[in-house]
Amino acid sequence: MSSASTAPNYDPLPDPSDFLDDPSGSRESVDPRIQPRFRVVERKAAAPGRRRRRSNPLHRTLALAAIPALCLLVYVSFWTLAMRGGYYKNKVVTQIRALRVENDDLEAQKRSLQSPRRILTRAQHELEMRSADRPEFSRLPTPEHVAQSEGQRSPQD
Repeated sequence: MSSASTAPNYDPLPDPSDFLDDPSGSRESVDPRIQPRFRVVERKAAAPGRRRRRSNPLHRTLALAAIPALCLLVYVSFWTLAMRGGYYKNKVVTQIRALRVENDDLEAQKRSLQSPRRILTRAQHELEMRSADRPEFSRLPTPEHVAQSEGQRSPQD
């Protein structure tokens, strides 16, 4: 095998004069396999764009005035809500303080009602009770006491 047979077969370079416009207008001299590197683009006439509607100056002025007014309205509504929340919080805190004071008063009243001195005074005056001269403490029952208590029971028990 020869080296000439293995070499790729390239077409010869085209002549640059082939791409120049022929004054006669014929393009028969250009090889149809060869495509030019650059292409001539003809510019089309610009498509007529949409006509902008002229805005009324009054509408524009109203729109520009409405934006700050809307922002101000939002600010005032949030400020009002914050103030209302503050007043409500103060009202609740005041109620809590009043309830704590009332709770403390009730606790003091409960302690005074449960004091031993008050109970003793009330027992002596209202219930006419007397203190024992000789306190007796309970003793364990003896068998005689048990027999006496059983004998006092009725037979229907």
